[in-house]
Amino acid sequence: MWVNVQLPIINLAHRNILIAASIASKVFIWLGGLSIDLFDLPIYYSAVINVLHGVLPWANGVEFYYPPLALAPMLISYAFPLSGNFFGFALGMRVLMTACDVVTTLCIYYIGLKLYSEKKAFIAAMLNATAFSVAYYVLARFDAFPAALALVAVLATVHSDRTKGYLGAVVGLFVKLWPMLLFPFLWLYNARESSLFVEGKKRAVWFLLGSSLAFGLMLWAGYNKFLVYAEWVYIVIPFLIPSINICR
Repeated sequence: MWVNVQLPIINLAHRNILIAASIASKVFIWLGGLSIDLFDLPIYYSAVINVLHGVLPWANGVEFYYPPLALAPMLISYAFPLSGNFFGFALGMRVLMTACDVVTTLCIYYIGLKLYSEKKAFIAAMLNATAFSVAYYVLARFDAFPAALALVAVLATVHSDRTKGYLGAVVGLFVKLWPMLLFPFLWLYNARESSLFVEGKKRAVWFLLGSSLAFGLMLWAGYNKFLVYAEWVYIVIPFLIPSINICR
């Protein structure tokens, strides 16, 4: 596993059940005809075609509003052995996102084992593995990838691998912004045995400065279309919802 930590002794039967349940829920939704909606997959495919032709992913009117590392799973899916056309790409994305959700499920289990009882850890992971709402988005979008990154960051942190915890949050910033919201919580958790100042001086501030510099350079280079989407999701919509409730 990417996280180089000493994981607790686990119930192998429970681990295998979680893996099987996570895969089975996606297969049920997919083959059961409950996920015939391709949702954002055509947008991802068009973005990949743009990149392979040497232009920005949102060229030619493609509504691709994500940071650059969001393209990583899409490019991998395009190289899927059965790919070469949209449906091969869609198959590759669904297989890859299902794998990401398995990682998320196992991370929930391992985090639960660290913080709670084995029973609670198993129940929490099983809820994620079998949730049809999760399965639908796993099959229709790339969100399982940043979710897996975020959970890997949390897993690394609770097992005292602080550097990789921060790194997971920073990488998530360049995938879909929101995983970076974990950063202050990781900092607080890591500072529990020292202080915010000591932990910041050792690691957190340096990761924050480095990610800010890289993010600024990305915007300066012209990769900024995703800010339009981010403005609506993180600023305009949260501001409008309370206003709408007041007007009722």
